[in-house]
Amino acid sequence: MKKYFAFIYCFLLFTQLSFSQEMGALLLKNYNVEEFKADAQNWYVLQDKRGVLFFGNTSRLLEFDGISWNHYFNSNLSIIRSMGIDSSGTIFLGGSAEIGYLEPDQYGKIIYHSLNQYIPKDKQAFQDVWKTYIADNKVYFFTRQNVIIWDYKKITIIDMIPYAFFSFKLHNKNIVVSTKGLSLFKDTTFTILKNTFDIVKGGGIINLLESDSADKIFIISDKKGHLSFVSYHILK
Repeated sequence: MKKYFAFIYCFLLFTQLSFSQEMGALLLKNYNVEEFKADAQNWYVLQDKRGVLFFGNTSRLLEFDGISWNHYFNSNLSIIRSMGIDSSGTIFLGGSAEIGYLEPDQYGKIIYHSLNQYIPKDKQAFQDVWKTYIADNKVYFFTRQNVIIWDYKKITIIDMIPYAFFSFKLHNKNIVVSTKGLSLFKDTTFTILKNTFDIVKGGGIINLLESDSADKIFIISDKKGHLSFVSYHILK
């Protein structure tokens, strides 16, 4: 009897393996800290036009081409919280009290260039740059205190609206979440969007997502442990 069950088990196992190979399997590889040699926590992932991956890490910037890992650092050796890439392929980095971009030199080696030199001295004590977006041919670095705008020639700094805690780029527009509701940030002005206070009241917004329609977004919030998924027409 035991031989019979052993035969059945082996037959089923062989059949399952054969079926899996025939149907194909998901290729998934995990990389540990011993392999990429950096902090275990990554904050942002970006892919450039070549397909190369960049990871905003707690201690540095990681580059992975599918074979090898390279390390880069910003000017103050701070965390890389956010990244953005423009239409030319230039990658911008948001750190802690540090902003800048990557550019290859004449030999193809990637060099980090700081933009802090364009920031007035009395404004350089900003904190973490949580989001970095490119829109309207400008680069937006969002902190909890300010929006730092780089137009490829000069820096403009705008005070953030009070109690802001998230920002999103949706349909090529900048949306900021605060305790007052959702705000559209355009040029240098914040405009509170109608009927959005009740959405943030009493619960935290987890995420904002684009929809197929250019005048609508999806709002995911958590109120007392219950997830809410709401579509909202705000971008007309």
